Amino acid sequence: MPSVKPRATPATRIVPSYVRNSIMARESGGDAGEPSRTLTVLQGERWPDPAANPYIPLLYAALGNVDIQVEPFSWKSALFARYEILHVHWPEYLVRKRTALRTLVGRGLLALLLVRLRLCGIPMVWTVHNPAPHEALPQNGRRWMQALKSAVKLEIHLTESTMVDSRGNAALIPHGHYRDWYQGDYGPASRGSLLFFGQLRAYKRIEDLIDGFLESDLPARLRIVGSGDTSFVDQLRRRTRNDRRIDIVHQRLTDSALADEIAAAEVVVLPYPITNSGSILLALSLGRPVVTLRTASTLSLSREVGPGWIGFVDDMTSRESLQTSIEAVMAAERIRPPDLSARDWPRIADAHRAAYERALKKDVTSCRLR
Repeated sequence: MPSVKPRATPATRIVPSYVRNSIMARESGGDAGEPSRTLTVLQGERWPDPAANPYIPLLYAALGNVDIQVEPFSWKSALFARYEILHVHWPEYLVRKRTALRTLVGRGLLALLLVRLRLCGIPMVWTVHNPAPHEALPQNGRRWMQALKSAVKLEIHLTESTMVDSRGNAALIPHGHYRDWYQGDYGPASRGSLLFFGQLRAYKRIEDLIDGFLESDLPARLRIVGSGDTSFVDQLRRRTRNDRRIDIVHQRLTDSALADEIAAAEVVVLPYPITNSGSILLALSLGRPVVTLRTASTLSLSREVGPGWIGFVDDMTSRESLQTSIEAVMAAERIRPPDLSARDWPRIADAHRAAYERALKKDVTSCRLR
């Protein structure tokens, strides 16, 4: 392991320069360092909580430095405001609603939005975080999802593995890192500490990790941290068979508290098949190695970041497979930090600007329906 300074203070969130510039521009009504913004993008989700996932704030703040004004989603803005591009990341959230009444109203608004996009020639860009929703939509919801995807003019793929299903007009832009989002002195991890973090949901296959860990004789502790449905978390607790080596913390952490959890772990274990995952990049951004399932995306990422940072498991429930991989990662000599240079946000912002220009080539009009 590389030598690091003992952690002196808890992790705290910092604001990168391009985030500060974007905030200053929004408060002053103009761009910090640029005379004006020339392209307005409406994001397809409401302005997110950075504590949940800083990806969206980091992306859209970085775009402010390439003459792009990003506006948070509202149905009023989507239907009546002036914008050149609609950019969605998780289109299922425009389709899935919690109640029957909200579903009915939401589908009506979505129909109006699709009409507006077509009449005004506003292109939709979709960043393909998940080729399909993690949790299945009902049949009617799937039809609306298909209608929404049919309006997409350009797809942005985070990995090459998802581009095989692209419908033609696509760009490859990797997921950015999180190094700019935190500061603090991260000391050596606790020896023998394993961590799973993230939403505690069935598709994350946390049960497989628990089963494999219980079968192993690793001299380690497993810590499972995140928010989720209480009934599912109770299932996980029962699954541990009260083994004292396993701690489950059912809590939504702030981003700084989560950074401290990651920094304290010797190895982060992500037991679900990864196509695009902010979690693996967050662990690597904080200099912590990861053990995960072998997929095309994780194999590609391993080659990118360098040796010793990602270990592979073919079956999380297999004692031999899980234990061998964890022991190998613990023993690996990591000479330098993971190489995440291709995921610097200014570079990603430039690539998004080019992608937006491609999407606008055939749809250059913009209208305001009021």
